[in-house]
Amino acid sequence: VGYEALRDTKIKYVIVGHSERRQSGENDGDVNRKIRTALSIGITPILCIGEKHRDDNLEYLSFLKTELQMAFKDIPKSSVARIVVAYEPIWAIGKNAKRDAKPSEVEETVILIRRVIGDIYNTKSVPPIRIIYGGSVSANNAVEIYTSAHVDGFLVGRASLTPKAFGEIIGNLNKV
Repeated sequence: VGYEALRDTKIKYVIVGHSERRQSGENDGDVNRKIRTALSIGITPILCIGEKHRDDNLEYLSFLKTELQMAFKDIPKSSVARIVVAYEPIWAIGKNAKRDAKPSEVEETVILIRRVIGDIYNTKSVPPIRIIYGGSVSANNAVEIYTSAHVDGFLVGRASLTPKAFGEIIGNLNKV
């Protein structure tokens, strides 16, 4: 199927760089090409970034910075607002999650994302970008992450497979 066929299906969003795809061999260059292709045909890319480990030496910050720099390579500043960045720490997703991310950890990463994008485009005022969170989102943590970590929304994984769990997330967020 050609890219034009995708555009003709009226698809509006595409997930790019998900950890499962990266685990299957997708690299930073592939992610960048997919973002540029999606933008060129009018589809909004949802760029997934996330570290495998959150270490005390703060090396994960460097890892995330590199993922962002590679993803945004050759993307014009005028296209930044059309990209959604999904922070999905690998250590906090799936049934093997080590633990939930703390809202303060998500907030730290949101700040990092905005700062790195500002640096990429050499501007103090960060181009408008939507940042969502996707690490074991649940009815128990969604409101606190949304209100204290300054995310624009969520990329709900496992909980979206159960209507009751997904409905509880939505219900709790609607109260905010």
